[in-house]
Amino acid sequence: MAQVSPLDLLKVVVKWNNAWGSQIQNVYHMVARGADTVDDTAVIPIIQDFLEEVYGAFDQYMDDDVDLIEWIVDRVVFVVDHWETIEHITEQFALTGVSPSETGAALPPGVSAFTRGRTDVSKHEGRKYFGGFTEPDNDVDGEMTATVTAAVASGASHLLEEYEVPGYDLSLTPVVLDVNQNIYRFMDNLITKAAWAYQRRRKQYRGI
Repeated sequence: MAQVSPLDLLKVVVKWNNAWGSQIQNVYHMVARGADTVDDTAVIPIIQDFLEEVYGAFDQYMDDDVDLIEWIVDRVVFVVDHWETIEHITEQFALTGVSPSETGAALPPGVSAFTRGRTDVSKHEGRKYFGGFTEPDNDVDGEMTATVTAAVASGASHLLEEYEVPGYDLSLTPVVLDVNQNIYRFMDNLITKAAWAYQRRRKQYRGI
């Protein structure tokens, strides 16, 4: 059984199969803050709550052929000049209440809703590409409808929240890791625009 202590940094990877047979992948980082060290069994449900709040806000607009593969939690540390996984905490296969259900034709695999999470340092920001959307999510100008845009923005808003572990002095908060330094930064505002983004794939069948 793993434990989570104050200032631990957790990497959360969520993987989906999309309607085209390739994968969608999102990566989140969360910092633990407080005074208590707790077992992973207390932390895993909190991370699941976070993910269900994010995807549950817009899952009705995701193609019903999109299936969750798994979500994984690891502990990471900074080693010399990069972040490295040092401990595997859990691998889970369900997000209760998240059920992609749109029956329209799927958009091309790289087409994504895009949210930018700004920090207090220019050009150091979090970027999330949410995939799996469909033609009915388009408006007449080829952008996300206002309803879908609002739903994605609602889901992304949880990147600004702090998630407390009940019964303990410990909480988890999404952060942005500096890729070259032993620094993490909190996001202080989010921008979600109606324009679709396209995440170019570097390798066939890898996530966005």
